[in-house]
Amino acid sequence: MAEIISNFDLIALQEVMNEEGIIKLKEEIEKNSGKWNYIISKNNVGRTTYKEYYAFIYNENIEVLNINGFIQMKKICLKENLMELLLRLITSILHMLLYIRISERRNEALLFDEVYLYFQKINGIEDDIIIAGDFNLPAYDTAFDIYNIDNITYMLNPIQLTTIGNDGLTSAYDNMLYSTTNTNEYFFTGKTFDFTNNNFSEVRKTISDHLPVYVVLE
Repeated sequence: MAEIISNFDLIALQEVMNEEGIIKLKEEIEKNSGKWNYIISKNNVGRTTYKEYYAFIYNENIEVLNINGFIQMKKICLKENLMELLLRLITSILHMLLYIRISERRNEALLFDEVYLYFQKINGIEDDIIIAGDFNLPAYDTAFDIYNIDNITYMLNPIQLTTIGNDGLTSAYDNMLYSTTNTNEYFFTGKTFDFTNNNFSEVRKTISDHLPVYVVLE
C-alpha cells in the first residue's frame, strides 16, 4: 500500500479503523519517499457494529491550507436507517455503505446536492469542491440529481470498473464529482491505478478490494 500511495501527493482514505494504522502507513511510505503527514477525523461514523474514520495522507511538499471539520447529516431513509456523512473540504470523502439496500443507497445519493451546497456556502472564496469516494453506486445512477447543479459531472468514466473481486474487476463504485462551472484548474481525465497484476484474489485479501481513483490537477 505504501508503494502504491507514493505515486501520488494527496490521498483520501476511507475505512480507516484507527489512527495507529495511518501512523504505520506513513512510516512505511517515508522509508523510500521523503517526509509525509496525515490528517484523521476526530470522529468515527457508521453503525453500532461498524465505524470508520476518514483520513488524508499527503507529501509534505504540498501545503494543506484549510480543514473545515466535520459535518454529520442525519436523515431518515427507508427502514429508519440514518445517513451519516463525514466530509472534508476541499476534497470531500464520502462512503456509502454497501450492506444497506440499493434503495437506501439511492436515498443517500439524493442528498449529495445538499453536501455540495453546504461546502459552497461555508467557503465563499474557494469554489473548487471535489466529492470523492466509494459511492456503492455507479456514477450514472439516476439517483445522482447533483448533476443538476453547477454543471457537475464525474471525472472517471462511470462504466470503469474499480472494485476487485476474486476473479477480476467488478463494480464501478468509485468516482469523483466536480463542477465544470466552478473548477478552473486544468486536469487530466480521472483514471484508476491498477496494481493487481491480475492477481485479484491475493491483492483483495492483503492490500485492498478497491483500485485507487486519481486525477492530476494543476
